[in-house]
Amino acid sequence: MLVYAFILEFLLRLVTIRAALQAFASNALTPLMSALTRAPAPGQRSYAPVDEENRQPIRFSTYIVLLLALGVMAFVLVNAGADHQVHVDADTFGHDLQWAIWLALTKWLEGLLDRTITIDPDAPAALNFGYNARDVVILAFAVLTASAAVMARQMSGLDSSGWVVLAPLLVVRFVFDLSAALRARGSAAG
Repeated sequence: MLVYAFILEFLLRLVTIRAALQAFASNALTPLMSALTRAPAPGQRSYAPVDEENRQPIRFSTYIVLLLALGVMAFVLVNAGADHQVHVDADTFGHDLQWAIWLALTKWLEGLLDRTITIDPDAPAALNFGYNARDVVILAFAVLTASAAVMARQMSGLDSSGWVVLAPLLVVRFVFDLSAALRARGSAAG
């Protein structure tokens, strides 16, 4: 359930970034968008993933496709049984998805109120998505790590578990948060 909430919340963030950029471009709701987002810190870099063919930052649609692909992989990994088949109980999945939606909406609203979305109205959209791309990197690392865990579980004859994706997601997110805090502490001290 928490994995689905993480994915849905990032999807909401992407849509919010796109809507905010359109609002800034048209000068509509600019005060509201400024109140819900923050400008990049001085010297803050955008870490936009790059398309290998043209060396350009990926577009909004590519983020959506990437997020959907990672979501499908996470779903399969969470529901893969020892028999190498996907087992889904519709009632349980529906219940989990309902809670994931509520959690995602809550986390998204908290992010808006805490102004966690970084937007530079004068920068191209790709750079603004890059300022906020950390979660897609975390999710990718977690799904890759989870695939190894699923292989190990299946070789041991164990059935699926939501922790297969959730545990790497929590660990990778902790490492990213710790690294950011240490970098911020180092730059403040130096």
